[in-house]
Amino acid sequence: EKEEKSIMTAFQELLKAVEKQYNFSACFIADHLHIEDEIVEGWENGEGVPDEKTAKDFAYLFALPESLVLKTIKKDQ
Repeated sequence: EKEEKSIMTAFQELLKAVEKQYNFSACFIADHLHIEDEIVEGWENGEGVPDEKTAKDFAYLFALPESLVLKTIKKDQ
C-alpha cells in the first residue's frame, strides 16, 4: 500500500525539483501564477495538474522549456 503513495506524477516531480532548486514555497509560486495557494499545494500532493495556460506561465516563471512542462501535464492527464 505504501508503494503506491510514493509514485509521483510527472508534474509533481518537476514541481518538487523546482521548489527545492529555487527554495520557493507553494505560496510564492501561487502568487506569481495568480492562483490560490491550495491549487499549488494540490499539485504538490499529486492532485491534478495545471491547465495549459498555467503550465506555460509556470515554465516561464522558472525559465523551463514550455515543451517540457506541457509534456509532464499531458503524461498525467
